[in-house]
Amino acid sequence: MTHHSLRTATPSAVLRETKSSPVPGTGPVIGRALHILGAFTAQHPHLSLSELARRSGLPVSTVHRMLGELLAWGALERDAQGRYRIGLRLTSVA
Repeated sequence: MTHHSLRTATPSAVLRETKSSPVPGTGPVIGRALHILGAFTAQHPHLSLSELARRSGLPVSTVHRMLGELLAWGALERDAQGRYRIGLRLTSVA
């Protein structure tokens, strides 16, 4: 995807492009973050660390490291059971 097409692409198109990354755990940090965020669905709104790693195709260590940043920014929240969900800050940006 070119710079121009990124500006005009829908978020789901960018996510699809990112999901086709050939080697999980490599590439731009934003791509890995999108893999993690893309793991959440209406059917799976709460996910554990291991579920996020499996559904995103990224190593557990990478997901764990990135969750700290996503939590700090407010893109994700952690519930009392230790499961993750989309955070209020991300929904307000959308």
